[in-house]
Amino acid sequence: MSKSQVPRTIDFVEPEADHRLRHHRILREQLHELEVTQNQMKRELSELQHHKLNDRFHVIELEQKRLASANFNLSRQVASLEKLHISMMELLEDVEEIQNKMDTSVPDLKHEISKLEFTMAQQASELNLLREEGRNNAKSVQAIAMSLSTFPNGGNNNITEESRAKITVLEKQVDKLQYDVEKIRLASTLHKDIAHSRINKKKKKSSDRTLIYKENT
Repeated sequence: MSKSQVPRTIDFVEPEADHRLRHHRILREQLHELEVTQNQMKRELSELQHHKLNDRFHVIELEQKRLASANFNLSRQVASLEKLHISMMELLEDVEEIQNKMDTSVPDLKHEISKLEFTMAQQASELNLLREEGRNNAKSVQAIAMSLSTFPNGGNNNITEESRAKITVLEKQVDKLQYDVEKIRLASTLHKDIAHSRINKKKKKSSDRTLIYKENT
């Protein structure tokens, strides 16, 4: 057997083959590292996507809660507005009813006041007549008193006493007549003041309700 034909053994590896083996081993190691790196990147990417999804879900949940709260508040406001609208309509009906009553009652009150003023005018005329009559009676009493004062002291005592009694009666009648006249005047004035006060109160109530309604609208 020649030297160029040396038999191959198991432990012997040719330099070229050994180089290929090292190269393949390096490639396998690099490939393994790439696979490990790729798997790690996949895990990190998956975790990142998971975190992003969780963040998005959290944001969506917060937005849903905010919208639910806003919707609840809006529903309450709508309900309050509906109640306010109903109250305003009821108030408007009350104002219209009061105005209708005023339209019917004020003319009646004015008519009553006109009648009262006419009656007061008549009473004033009668009062003037009574005053004139009272003054005339007073003058008559004074005239009688003057006439009696001219009688002599020795005159007829019976006639003098009778005349004095008549004078006293006339004086009492005049005083009572003047008192009655004053009572009639005061009663008429009071009745007129009460009627005017009732009209003013009704007008004020109507204007106050109308003002409240305008302020609310």
